Amino acid sequence: MNDHKSNFEFILLVIPLGIITFTGFMLIYYHRIRSLKLQKKLKERFFHEVESEKIKISRELHDAIAPFTLPLKEFIVNDGTFNSENKNNWLQEVNKFETYLTQINENIFPAELLEGDLFEALQKLKNRLSTASTKIEIHSDIYDTITKSNSVQVYRIIQESLINAIKHSGTPLISVINSQTEKDLTCLITYEYFPENNEPDINKIHRRGQKIIKHRLELLSAKHDIKFTDNIKSEKFIFKDIFI
Repeated sequence: MNDHKSNFEFILLVIPLGIITFTGFMLIYYHRIRSLKLQKKLKERFFHEVESEKIKISRELHDAIAPFTLPLKEFIVNDGTFNSENKNNWLQEVNKFETYLTQINENIFPAELLEGDLFEALQKLKNRLSTASTKIEIHSDIYDTITKSNSVQVYRIIQESLINAIKHSGTPLISVINSQTEKDLTCLITYEYFPENNEPDINKIHRRGQKIIKHRLELLSAKHDIKFTDNIKSEKFIFKDIFI
């Protein structure tokens, strides 16, 4: 009788433990599968954006080369000769061509980022993007160094955000403030923005640009917050633990 009672008590103990163990294994398995799927999705998104950037660069190179090479080839085919009248024009075209290629090269990868100098690269970006109608101001209160790989990602995010602001807002001034709190970098970008009907849809504004930013933020596990106050748009990026 006691043996039957002991066996019964053992079964009552084993069954819940078995259920708990099985549930635990299933949760771990589900979390693992979900994590792998998420990683694959992020990689696919990242490489898709990389290819999109390559397509954009290819178009820019085509636009730079064709206006220079086509007249040059026509000049050669027609047995043209350089003389005092046309050599200055051709020198100007060569200089214009070189300048355009240099600008494209800077857009592809600023030389400063090779040394991980994010804020010097941002200053050069400011100079390239600033126009007579739109001024960009950048202030940085940073005392540590950011890793090279993180510098590239942060630069691309800020670059895309500034391009979106210039393209879609027509604002006369864009302010960028970078600040450090322990190992975190906060970037605050503010400018005037006047949406249609004065009802901004945060999820639809600059849809493609925001999508690119979102994917890079996911790679860095960073936070992004957008606010509108009295026709002032504020974008706050928080990059966690990226300083050396």
